Amino acid sequence: MRRSKKSLGWPENGQPSSRHVWKFFRTSASTGVVEHCLRCGANFVERADVRGPVYCHPTRTWMETPPDDDGALGENRTMFG
Repeated sequence: MRRSKKSLGWPENGQPSSRHVWKFFRTSASTGVVEHCLRCGANFVERADVRGPVYCHPTRTWMETPPDDDGALGENRTMFG
């Protein structure tokens, strides 16, 4: 059974989290620009993705590195709710 975006707590604006920390990874003729989020490990492929992932779930490694990160997922969600 498929759950609606609303029941999953989808952000009202449906935009990618501003918490992503994008870093250029590479460019190729087939994929275009590929970027990697240092915070959650997600990839963004220019020719395959319309937009980046909505939520940015910080990895354990990221949470150990910058102590000022509160772990929030961004866009109306927190790590625990």
